[in-house]
Amino acid sequence: MDGEKIISIIFFGSIALFGFIKWIMVNYKMKKYVKVTGKVVSTNKQPFFDSTDGNHCKYKFEFQNKIYDVEDNFFGGNPKLKVGDTVDVYVSEENSNKYLLPENIYFKKIYFLMFLFGILSIIVF
Repeated sequence: MDGEKIISIIFFGSIALFGFIKWIMVNYKMKKYVKVTGKVVSTNKQPFFDSTDGNHCKYKFEFQNKIYDVEDNFFGGNPKLKVGDTVDVYVSEENSNKYLLPENIYFKKIYFLMFLFGILSIIVF
């Protein structure tokens, strides 16, 4: 095996391992949390090169007879969300200030694709 092949295996193997671990972590958290229905209250998704106002998505959901207004400032997220959309929010029963927003769930798919990409790249190279 030549050095280039070893480097490719290490590089793509690292991508696959990272994606797999993150995918497992999100799945594990989702099983420990309670699924509730929320709504998108406001959204401000801008292209990467024009994020002067910052990107955010605000949600409202009810859990244990208390209404929560939360904001996710992460750049990524699901670009398809619009104001008024119904979304799934996962809330911890022990601490209702811990939750997984739709952006977190959206990235679950990306982590799985990273895993597949890494494995397929190792097979091809």
